[in-house]
Amino acid sequence: MNTAGAKESGHRAWIAHARQQSDTADRHAGAARAADRAELSSVLSAAVLDGYSIEREIHRGGQGVVYRALQRSTNRAVAIKVLREGPLATPAERARFEREGHILGRIRHPAIVTVHDSGHAAGHYYLVMDYIEGQPLDVHVASSGRRIRATLHLFLRICEAVSAAHLRGVMHRDLKPSNILVDAEGAPHVLDFGLAKLADSVTPGEDHSDATLTGQFIGSLPWSSPEQAAGQDIDIRTDVYSLGVLLYQLLTGAFPYPVTGPVADILQRVRSHPPQRPRALRREIGDEVETILLTCLQKDPMRRYQSAGELARDISHYLAGEPIVAKRDSSWYMLRKGLRRHRLPVGVAAAFMLTLAVFGVSMASARLRAEREADKAQRVLAFVRNMLAGIDVDISGTDELTVHEVLDHAAARAESELADQPAVAAAVHHTLGKQYAALGLYQDAERHYTRSVALRRSLSAGDDPELAETLADLGAALQDKGDIALAEAPARESLAIRRRLFAESSLEVAASLHGLAAILIDEGFVRAVAMAPIDAPQGAGAAYLANARATEAERLLRAALATRRLRLGNEHIDVAATTALLGWSLMGLGRLDEAERALRDSVEQVRRLPGDNERDLAMHLTFLSDLLRSRGELAEEEKAVREAADIRARRLAANHPALAWNLLCLARIQYKLGNHAAAETACRSALDMYIARRPRHNDTADCQQLLARICDAQGRHAEAECWWQACLEIRRALLPPDHPDQAFAEQGLQSSREAQRADEPLSGGAPQVP
Repeated sequence: MNTAGAKESGHRAWIAHARQQSDTADRHAGAARAADRAELSSVLSAAVLDGYSIEREIHRGGQGVVYRALQRSTNRAVAIKVLREGPLATPAERARFEREGHILGRIRHPAIVTVHDSGHAAGHYYLVMDYIEGQPLDVHVASSGRRIRATLHLFLRICEAVSAAHLRGVMHRDLKPSNILVDAEGAPHVLDFGLAKLADSVTPGEDHSDATLTGQFIGSLPWSSPEQAAGQDIDIRTDVYSLGVLLYQLLTGAFPYPVTGPVADILQRVRSHPPQRPRALRREIGDEVETILLTCLQKDPMRRYQSAGELARDISHYLAGEPIVAKRDSSWYMLRKGLRRHRLPVGVAAAFMLTLAVFGVSMASARLRAEREADKAQRVLAFVRNMLAGIDVDISGTDELTVHEVLDHAAARAESELADQPAVAAAVHHTLGKQYAALGLYQDAERHYTRSVALRRSLSAGDDPELAETLADLGAALQDKGDIALAEAPARESLAIRRRLFAESSLEVAASLHGLAAILIDEGFVRAVAMAPIDAPQGAGAAYLANARATEAERLLRAALATRRLRLGNEHIDVAATTALLGWSLMGLGRLDEAERALRDSVEQVRRLPGDNERDLAMHLTFLSDLLRSRGELAEEEKAVREAADIRARRLAANHPALAWNLLCLARIQYKLGNHAAAETACRSALDMYIARRPRHNDTADCQQLLARICDAQGRHAEAECWWQACLEIRRALLPPDHPDQAFAEQGLQSSREAQRADEPLSGGAPQVP
């Protein structure tokens, strides 16, 4: 494998072998295969699939046959998968086929094929899905000449897609090259969830025979996990192992161990044969990439990455030049990584080397601490696994179990089952808080962070880095919830603890500086609005930002930015985030030119960074749009807001407040342009989202206020009155009596009523509320 020709030959060899291993259709005799085709062709040519024109067969597997078809109403190419056995299918085969449609219906991700329709005709069950024109993953990598980093970038997107499935409670269980297509633009698409299963339906002792020695499994045996090969209980870490085999293939051109010969021998190797070191097959594979691969391929699931998301994060760390988690317990590795990234002078590096001798003195106690942490981590994981296995789908009243309901179930169990394990309970509550916050459920996040803080305080009277992290997250959740005044205290305490534990130039202190500054900026805007005149134009509040808060925020952010640039380099997502926040603080100080440069720079930084940074890009575009609004540049503002909204619609949970904010901004733009119908549509969508997540929040009142103004502008004063009243109810509950927003709503309500009275003589009576 030292020459291009040898590598290409090796790639072709393992592709051919993989094809031979995974082609389950070869199990059928040629005559039976032809009979199958003839029967299905007869059914399909009879045009029993209303609305679709069948063009050609594109794939035939053990479970179904896939056709390329044209949807007549849209003229769109689709893929139609038909249950192969048709009317002769057993109830179990039909159930498995229908399960695939149900599972795909609950996942929404750009790299996972979407089901658009399903049904049965003449006894043949079918699914209508996206049609993907592309190459199998192995063929694409072997034929495109990708280098290691490019392959990892592609594989990262696959891991993120599998992680999205895991977060919806879905295990794929059949990940292999032929089930992942790469389109002409280089985007991967995960297909064939025919063997997928809901994580919450897997219980200890369950029969997994459908994924062991049945036809489906033989085709995927080389990519199976040890627990699959042993017929043991499985969970999402089975997919992690299969991903490891896939990545091993893509990078080395071989399997981790021999996968030819009798099935019993292959099963034994999967269960117990250690993988060959990847660097022995390809010398260009570095130590970190090898560690990532071997972590995926651990025989013991507890020693693997615990989810596809964890694997994706380590690949991202590697691509960004950061230490990978899988090797974080090696002090020499961390020192070597730091020296490489920060390019310290040789003399300084030598001084660091001298500290290794001193470090050895504390290794024994450190090992004990590490063992305690590992034990705690295992107990946390055990709780989460048991929680997932024990979920009852009847909680939701249907078989559609949402992430929110999963978290609620976990929270209830945490209280009852971890009462005697405060350290584990603190970690679980912190994790639950993060998940609720990611869904935009900040009140729930606050509750769990607060519980975690209380537990951590009871465990230690001294400074604790985990307490500092939880306090920082609590402050951020309170800020996002709108309780700005309450957010500052935990953020300042987190900063104080980290300053006592870490150097001022540490990334931990920089993170706290960034978080506190964000809260100060928000607090400054809240104070600014209270000082602004009622008729101030949208976005002008920046000019009224309380100067002391903005000045302190600028100082904190410049210190955080200096540290992050020193530690992380100029091209890093955290550097971009602090740059954007600095732009916001400068906007509050009225230094708009400086602010615009910083905000545009942050957007371009995120666009340049490798990996999937779309959600970060949406945040930076939103920051920039606020600056553009303050300058009255409506066209540029609309462009930025629409791009942010498009990203968030694809990537965030339903009804997320961040997407609602973008829609509200679009509504304001359309209102200013006089496009009242478009403004109302966007505003109602935003309001529906806010009511689902923040029914009594100033953002909800902002939507109601804008709807009132839209209705007034169209002469619908009775409806406007209803919206003004709803808005005013929230304003009075949340704001002081002399707040200008409350006065503005009262003035609007009065104007609507006066307009109705003026209309009454013309209409012959009071107008009715629609």
